Amino acid sequence: ISLGLSNADWDGVYYDSREAGATTAPRLVLTVGGTPAPDPFLYAAGDIGTCTTSNDEATGLLLDGTTGTVMPLGDLAYPDGSTTDYANCYDPAWGRFKPRTRPVIGNHEYVTPGAAPYFAYFGASAGEPGKGWYSFDLGASWHVVVLNSNCALIDCGADSEQLAWLRADLAASARPCVLAFWHIPLVSDANPFPDGRDESVRAFWDALYAAGASVVLNGHR
Repeated sequence: ISLGLSNADWDGVYYDSREAGATTAPRLVLTVGGTPAPDPFLYAAGDIGTCTTSNDEATGLLLDGTTGTVMPLGDLAYPDGSTTDYANCYDPAWGRFKPRTRPVIGNHEYVTPGAAPYFAYFGASAGEPGKGWYSFDLGASWHVVVLNSNCALIDCGADSEQLAWLRADLAASARPCVLAFWHIPLVSDANPFPDGRDESVRAFWDALYAAGASVVLNGHR
C-alpha cells in the first residue's frame, strides 16, 4: 500500500503483526507522534455483591490499579438489592469504582420494589430511573448499549418502548462497533427452558443482529 509518506513520516506509523501464526489480519496503524492511541479497557462481571463470602472483595482487588470502564452485569447486591444490601454487600467491594461504573440492572434489584435502591445508588450512570436502558460511546470505535432484561416487569417485546429506543439508538450511532449488555442471557446451558433459550430477550438479539452488533455480554446464569 502506498501511503505517500516520506522517510521522516514513518516515525508516526507502525506495523502490528500480532503473534506469529495469528489467524487475524495484521494491522497498519497510523498515529500521531509515533505513539498509538490505546484501545479502551472495559471490565465486566455479573452477580457480584454478597455479605456471605469474600469473593466480591477478591474480584474488587483485581480492579485496583486499573483504568477503564467497569460494567457490573446485574444482581449486584444480594439478596434483595436493598439500600442496606448496596451499603453493606456491594459498596465495600466495588463501590470505590463507582465514578467509572456503568451498571446493568438484574432481577435481584427488583426484589426491592421498582429497583429504587439501584437507581439511587448509581444515579445518572444507571440511565433514566425506572427504565434501566441507556447507551454511551467508548473510545473511538465502540457504541455501548445497556438494556433491561426484566421482561416480566419491563416490556422487552418487539413493540415495546425499550425496543423502539434501541432501534433508534442503533440507527443514530455512527460508531462501527456495537457492544451490548443485559442481565438475562438468550442462550445458556443453565437456562430452564427448551434448548436453553430464554425467548423473553429474543427481540433484543434480533434488533442488534440486524444492526450488525459485535458482542453481547450477560450475567445471571
